[in-house]
Amino acid sequence: MRAKLAAFCVSILACAGVCAAQTPVGTTNPNGQADYSKVYCSGFVSDPKVPDDIRVISGEQSSYKIIFSRGDYVYVNRGQQQGVKVGDVFAIVRPDHDPTNEWFYGQNKLTKKMGIVYRDLGQIRIVNVQAETSTAEVLFSCNYMQRGDVARPS
Repeated sequence: MRAKLAAFCVSILACAGVCAAQTPVGTTNPNGQADYSKVYCSGFVSDPKVPDDIRVISGEQSSYKIIFSRGDYVYVNRGQQQGVKVGDVFAIVRPDHDPTNEWFYGQNKLTKKMGIVYRDLGQIRIVNVQAETSTAEVLFSCNYMQRGDVARPS
């Protein structure tokens, strides 16, 4: 009787192991919907050049830190006189060009005809506004941000 019970328990455990192995471990969204990072980190191509009058000009601890990511504070070259308010959200982008990554013959020529490729870098939210500049917190970072990156109102 004990042998039959032990065999039954082992078969139950084996079946549970087989069932657990059927679902992939890394699958977070089984129904195919895009998550936040796939939507906001995809980049885009624009025929007219994106206005680059609003830029990231620096960040906290900039004497030794040149890149900024989630949780850091950055400074933007627009302030209260240009209509920036606390709580405004900006998307940070950077023009992207990778001449070494040509997948097919004529790709660079075709890309140039399409427009300028921009890489999404993340989002910032204004937390403090001065007359000419603003301080913003990095809400979401796809990669890293640095001085000179373009800020677009979201």
